[in-house]
Amino acid sequence: MPENHNIIYISGNTCTRLGVTPGQSVTVTIGNRSARAKIAKKRDIEPDDETVSLSERLSAALSLPAGIKLGVTRVDNKLKVGPLIGILAKQYQNGVFGQDSFYRKLLAQLKKLTCIGIVFTPQSIDWDRKLVHGYYLPNGITNKWVRRWFPFPDIVYNRYFRKEGDPWSYPILKRMQKSGVKSFNAPMGSKWKIHRLLSLDGEIRAHIPETQVLTAVNVLKEMLQKHRQVYVKPAGGFQGKGITRVRKSNGTYMCQGTADIQESKYTDINRVYRKTRSAAKSKLMLVQQAITCPSSAGHFDVRAMVQKDHTNKWNITGLAARVGGKGRVTTNLHTGGKPERLESVLAACRFKDSEITEIISNIEKLALKIAETLEKHITPIGEIGLDFIIDTTGRVWFLEANSKPGRRAFSQMEMNKDERLSIMRPMLYARYLAGFREGEQA
Repeated sequence: MPENHNIIYISGNTCTRLGVTPGQSVTVTIGNRSARAKIAKKRDIEPDDETVSLSERLSAALSLPAGIKLGVTRVDNKLKVGPLIGILAKQYQNGVFGQDSFYRKLLAQLKKLTCIGIVFTPQSIDWDRKLVHGYYLPNGITNKWVRRWFPFPDIVYNRYFRKEGDPWSYPILKRMQKSGVKSFNAPMGSKWKIHRLLSLDGEIRAHIPETQVLTAVNVLKEMLQKHRQVYVKPAGGFQGKGITRVRKSNGTYMCQGTADIQESKYTDINRVYRKTRSAAKSKLMLVQQAITCPSSAGHFDVRAMVQKDHTNKWNITGLAARVGGKGRVTTNLHTGGKPERLESVLAACRFKDSEITEIISNIEKLALKIAETLEKHITPIGEIGLDFIIDTTGRVWFLEANSKPGRRAFSQMEMNKDERLSIMRPMLYARYLAGFREGEQA
């Protein structure tokens, strides 16, 4: 059959699996596009090759580039090809978008799975034509990005980091949902919302430091009387910004913010309150009990990467300790924190091997339970970065959740297996959400 017809080329074994025959007319779909096509058996396809290819005319009808191999599954009487996975990113003036290397790795993984991967921004959506002006890598991951029009994706992996003045991702994805687009990793809400949801579970609540909304100076005063040291943080903060540590010492108050190199001394609690409020733009501020770290060399916390896989099951992808920079309040890598292997940090704290094994096991169990609990209220979630802290007795405490966790801790420590898994699993989960199951090429 000539290329100027709508043709889908399928191997004999795949025809059998799908219950179709060469010469049959079918509806072929991808994203929000569909077209009628005839099935043809192409001679140079290996019998066990489960990928399909499209004629140039069919590719054009589906708003796809020509010459690509795709996965295929049957939905009712239609053949669904792809899937097309879109990564929602933030547009930058000095380049295509941030996290360039990360997106290249994601698209390379999608190519291995014979999915199509594109990166797009809120500004690149044509709502009238229901198309996205997306970037893809037709010539390999090390080559230049190429931009073209694609249909709305089957699935959107939300990696959009909003800053003040930027459009919100939630209404964008809600609007795309009306065209059948599924997405995962929407914002989970404020730290206070997460705190309230998790506190409903008694088992998890036992591992959460006392946390209050900072509504007045008396709240800060009472928390300091009870715990001697607290952290004040914005409910909607990220990357460790706007956090202030306050400790009570001999009738005075010692304060240090994220950007401060050293502590400041105050005698008036009202001045302390004003400092904590001015450190962040957020109107809703939280005050949280500080947990004493077992390390004499400095404070550290633990980042757990928890991700869904191709079976819709939660997995612990990796654990890493984040050691705070010298003289710094937080351990965040954006504010001078340094990633280290968790086992090494715990050993330096003089925990025995058996205690280290138990601590790690407790972190993993708690992380999985938190992920499962959050999923009951916020769906769909494909991955979460969960932060924990260990006290002097080895008890595990939960600090906060991040719906768009970074991979720097694993890449900087050259934890190659964990980094590879952290790239692969969200793409496998995206394929699952698109309706492609294990055993189907996608």
